[in-house]
Order: sequence, then C-alpha cells, then structure tokens
Amino acid sequence: MAIAISTSAGASGANTVALNIGSAGTDRLVVIALGVENATNDVTGVTVDGKSATLIHEAENPDGAGNSGCMYYILEATLGASNGSVTITAAGGDSSYGIVAQVFTGVNQSVPNDSNFNATAVGGTTISVTGIDTDADGLIVAAFGHGQSGRTGTYTTPLVERQSVDPVSAQLYLASGIEPSSQSNKTYTITLSGSNNRGVGFAASWGAAVTSSSSSSSSESSASSQSSGSSESSESLSITYHLAGVTKDEDGNTKASCICHLWKYNSGTPYWVAYTLSDGSGDYDFTGLGNNDEDYYVESHKADDPHTMDITDHVLQPVEE
Repeated sequence: MAIAISTSAGASGANTVALNIGSAGTDRLVVIALGVENATNDVTGVTVDGKSATLIHEAENPDGAGNSGCMYYILEATLGASNGSVTITAAGGDSSYGIVAQVFTGVNQSVPNDSNFNATAVGGTTISVTGIDTDADGLIVAAFGHGQSGRTGTYTTPLVERQSVDPVSAQLYLASGIEPSSQSNKTYTITLSGSNNRGVGFAASWGAAVTSSSSSSSSESSASSQSSGSSESSESLSITYHLAGVTKDEDGNTKASCICHLWKYNSGTPYWVAYTLSDGSGDYDFTGLGNNDEDYYVESHKADDPHTMDITDHVLQPVEE
C-alpha cells in the first residue's frame, strides 16, 4: 500500500488547530508539532479529537530567550472512529505557541522507523536533523522552529513545506515527503532566507502499511463468499508488539504515576522510542512497536522525586499484540 500525503493545518498564537483527518480504516498517521520562543508554560501532552497522541521528541535550544519545540504522532487504532474535521489540542502551552499538523494514510501502524532532533543551531541559515533511516517509498516528516520571523525556507529533497506559522517572535515549519529509495543516516535540513538565532528541528520516518492478497482454501470460507456474492480482496496486515511492566521502588513496592521512557539499542547505540506514565497500580504498556527484537530497555523516574529512578536490563523483548 502506498503512503498518501493528505491535509495539513497550522495556527499561530494558539495551542489548538482544526484538521480534517479523513476516514477511519485507512491506516492513518497524524503528526503534530508545536513551537514557541521564551516558553513560560511547557506542552505536557497533545490530543486529537480528545484522544492522546504519543510524544516523539521535545527539545529546547537554551540560547538567549530559548526556543522550545516538540513533535507528537497518533495512529489509526487510537483515532478509532474519529473522522472528518476534528480539533487538535495541546495540554499546557499558551497563546504564544504555534501549532502545525498533517494527516497521512497507508502508513505502517507502528512507532517511527527512526527519529532524531536538534536543539543546538545558533546563527547561520540552516537547521539540520541528522542520522535518519527511511525505507524505500517511506515517509519522512520534519518540523523546524527558530526565534526569528518572516523567514522563508527550502528543504532537503524530498521534503516539501506543508505549513509555516509565526508564533510570537518566532517561526515554525512543517515539511514532509516520500523517499523513493531507502536512506541510511540521512540529514534533513531547512535552509532559511535569513539567519536563525536559536533553532530546533525534529524528523521522523515511517514505512508503508503492509498488504497481502490471498484467497481462502477452506470450503466453509468459499461457501460463505459465494453465498454473499463477494470476492476476496487485499487487506491491510500490520503486526505490532507491546512491552508492559510495573514500576516499583528499591524495596519492590509498587510505585504509581512514574514517567517511563522506552529505549532501544541499534547497532550498539541506544535511541529513544517513546514515553508513557505508569497508572495508579504502577502498570505501564508501550504499544504499537514495530518489532520484537531483544534489545529494548525502560528507564523510569517519578517527577519531583529524585530518589525514585530505575533502569531495566537491556534485553527486554516485546510480545505480539
């Protein structure tokens, strides 16, 4: 199934935006990015039609007044029956933020294949995100922000600008494209028409949804198809995995409401995958993982409690959902 790039939307001076997310059952992905200069109220979460999106990365360039940004995503299973024009809302944030979002269809329903961020660009006319792997015919989505206004941007192929908004004394861009061939450790860059004073950038990639065509060999299924007058057709298959556990203190007592970060080793280098909160019983569950390699690990800690922190062994293996 080919990935289709669909509608996008953006708003300045807001932490909400309306977006047409299309029809249910089309292997949708919605990517959301927010940006602001001199943040006084951090974004703590994003919802699409009231349903929680997953954080990919958040970062702040501390130069001068500082410039903050974050990127989130949400998949078909979480969107469920939501369709048409819906409201995307950031928890936290304030009227100085900019927000951009885009919907894609035909996307593999898993965590990003790869992702990275940059929060060190100061001066110059470029902001780059390095080290991104992308499948052939895969999707690449990037967001860039900086503490200037009125700048236009050009992008690394195949990125095409979808939105550009102007939060207070700053600018936020969203770009996306389809890579015609597989890429390894590629750098994606925005080149600005003037210098940036403190830039942030995010990039993430996804593969296409897996499809399979088959005909039934069982007599019962054949009879059912003939009686209904229907024929077999291609259907979307997407095997995903999850990794669940319980957060506890050093004495083995359950610890509720801990922040849990999932990491994965890739050729000996750890990279961040996702985060979640353990519930009131200490249970956490990372869902929608694209593979079940034995090289995941979880780091957890409790906000405002520096004495609660733990890291699992680096050999956790997700199981099929």
